[in-house]
Amino acid sequence: MADKEYGVMLHGRLPIYTTIEGFDPNDKDSIIAEVNSALSIHGTNIFAMEYLYWYRRGLTPIYNKTKEVRPEINHKVSVNLAQSVVDFKNGYFLTQPAFYISRKEDEEVTEKVKQLNEYLYVSGKQQADNEIVDWFHTVGKADLYVEPNDDDEAPYKAFALDPRSAFVVRSLNAGNPVVYGVHAVTKDKTLYLDVWDKDWVYKLEGTKVADIATPIPMYTYTASAVVDKRPNVLGEVPIIE
Repeated sequence: MADKEYGVMLHGRLPIYTTIEGFDPNDKDSIIAEVNSALSIHGTNIFAMEYLYWYRRGLTPIYNKTKEVRPEINHKVSVNLAQSVVDFKNGYFLTQPAFYISRKEDEEVTEKVKQLNEYLYVSGKQQADNEIVDWFHTVGKADLYVEPNDDDEAPYKAFALDPRSAFVVRSLNAGNPVVYGVHAVTKDKTLYLDVWDKDWVYKLEGTKVADIATPIPMYTYTASAVVDKRPNVLGEVPIIE
């Protein structure tokens, strides 16, 4: 695990683009092909995020240092500046829970904004905000997931997703609007995916193959079947990147 092997990937995560405007719910083959195309790029991002995630936790390349001259003297001292930088940036960026204010001097709008802030507080979004900021400063990407909730006091819930298992795919059109979002989890070698576009929610299954013996750990995700679909009642992609 050397810096030179990861260096090309440590200048920001690669955005994922598509030429489609949405999925054809009746064409399972095209859905699988499109998702696999996106997963191949997401896999490249995972390599970098894994490196940065563990680097912050002290697993640095210094531990793999070799000396050709006098190998018996090989000091390996890790100074975890990454942890210090993330802690500083987190404290500077989010000193208090995020909330919204209105630019309009309209009492009705102001009251609605206050109610929105109350919903956010009750739903525990401040915890999600903290995790989002921490992920962003650690691996360079963060994903927020929002879903409706059957509770009048908190009509929706928000969660921070592990960015190694979630991503959005954007259009190549002007403004690069989000076309669909993906959340992928694995159990053993089976891959389970939730895929949202604005009209449908699809459930896919596939496989994950990991080769951690290579200089750069290789993770290959492959979707192979669409096992379910249902209407997307939100009408929007619930993952915000």
